[in-house]
Amino acid sequence: MNRQFAKVWIHLVFGTQDRAPLIGIDLELQIHTLLRAQLLEMHCIPVAINGMADHVHLLFGLNPEKSIAEVVQQLKVGSSRALAASGLSPVALLWDAGYGTVSVSETMLPVVKTYLKDQRAHHREDNLIPELEIWEIEDEFLLLNS
Repeated sequence: MNRQFAKVWIHLVFGTQDRAPLIGIDLELQIHTLLRAQLLEMHCIPVAINGMADHVHLLFGLNPEKSIAEVVQQLKVGSSRALAASGLSPVALLWDAGYGTVSVSETMLPVVKTYLKDQRAHHREDNLIPELEIWEIEDEFLLLNS
């Protein structure tokens, strides 16, 4: 039997370059759709994608044949190029070099999925979960740079 089995759930956060508020409400759906398409192209399992004007959160199942760094690289480059090619944005979507990521247990998937879904409310009410806003707390988590 030469089969492999891996179930690794990843919460990934990355921001726009210099935290510029480039992701307006009018572009949000298109950017999230592009990110979802990139995940599917890499045979990752998208669970939830959301964010704010200056960052995105993605919850997905990692393809065991891909490294997190490979996935992040393709997400950033692929979404930037696709948005530029679409002509939907008057400015280029540039991502910051860094990102934050944590693994998520299967039992916590619904909690993280709900948190991502309610991003605007969490930010508006300053009701953030620090462990899930990993790109903002460099002192507690290793913030990786590509």
